[in-house]
Amino acid sequence: MIDFERVYIDTSPLIYYLEHSSLYMDKIKEFFSMCLKSHIQISFNCFCTVIELSEINLTFLV
Repeated sequence: MIDFERVYIDTSPLIYYLEHSSLYMDKIKEFFSMCLKSHIQISFNCFCTVIELSEINLTFLV
C-alpha cells in the first residue's frame, strides 16, 4: 500500500468479520490488523455503522 493515514470502507467487511464469515474472515482480519499496526484510521461510510460500533467493544481486533 502507499502511504496514507485513513481508509474508508463499506460496512459489509465489518459485518462479515463480526459474523465470522468463513469466506472473508482471514482477509478482513489481516486488513484490520495491518491498519491498526500502521496507525491507519478506519472510517466507515454509513452513519448507522458508527452508531452500532459505539455500542460494541472492538479490542478483539488487536
